[in-house]
Amino acid sequence: MASTRDAETVASISRQQRAERYYFGRFQNVYPLPSTNVTFGDKPDVIIHAERSIGVEITNLYHIDGERPESEQRQRERRQAVVVAAQGIYERGPHKNIELTFGFDDAHPIGNGRAQRSLAQKLADVARRVQESEENGQIAASHLENVPEVNFGYLYGHYVECDYPLDHEFPDGPPDSFTDFKRYMNRRDSYARQVGVRRPLRERAKWKPIKVHSGCLLSVDRATEIIAVKEAKAKQYKTCDAYWLLIVVDFLDPAQDSEIRIDGFEGFRSTVFERVIVYRPYFEHILDRSPA
Repeated sequence: MASTRDAETVASISRQQRAERYYFGRFQNVYPLPSTNVTFGDKPDVIIHAERSIGVEITNLYHIDGERPESEQRQRERRQAVVVAAQGIYERGPHKNIELTFGFDDAHPIGNGRAQRSLAQKLADVARRVQESEENGQIAASHLENVPEVNFGYLYGHYVECDYPLDHEFPDGPPDSFTDFKRYMNRRDSYARQVGVRRPLRERAKWKPIKVHSGCLLSVDRATEIIAVKEAKAKQYKTCDAYWLLIVVDFLDPAQDSEIRIDGFEGFRSTVFERVIVYRPYFEHILDRSPA
């Protein structure tokens, strides 16, 4: 376990600092550090006390700078705000208690201010058009023709109350085989649609945004840009014998997730950092092509 000389309590440090300590704790379990005697702080985030003092700056690699409006960091905030606003508009008029889920398209990022209000109104209009549907399921593409920001919609407007008879094809109940189980559930669903009683949702529905993300390779250009930003701030660091930069790629955050590339990659150059290390926690992938 790493020791710490800092007197801060967990409650007194920022969320960012807690995340940095968490990432570094995982990292030091899989990477041979020159010493386990470390202190946490700021500028740099960690100092390793060994024969030489090594300052470690920790940063996350986001696909796009979070200050840019099209970044995932900003877009997910706007998606949530728009969906909440849309449900509010819908519920101010005559309405049914329905749950809607909307999927958003990267190619059409959500604008700010007036653009968000306009999009919320469009989603409320979609809800009014589909609220009388007798079946739960994907919203027809025709209802979303004038909403380019959205590429998917799902309606859940009721639950089905049904007593299922013995299925003679599956007399022993749900099968173990995935293929057979899918057929088993489809048969139950088909039966429920035919004879089941549709009941209103018991709880107030909550509309949700979703985003389907596809994997990508680590962007060397983006990593190089981050290195340059950190180098520009090096004059603010506490004096150490050497500095390392630890770039974290957290797959749990869609704004960061990418595969670490190895083939054909020679490493990062830096005038400040002795080592530039890319770390993908949970998978414990490490890319360290810096000089020894």
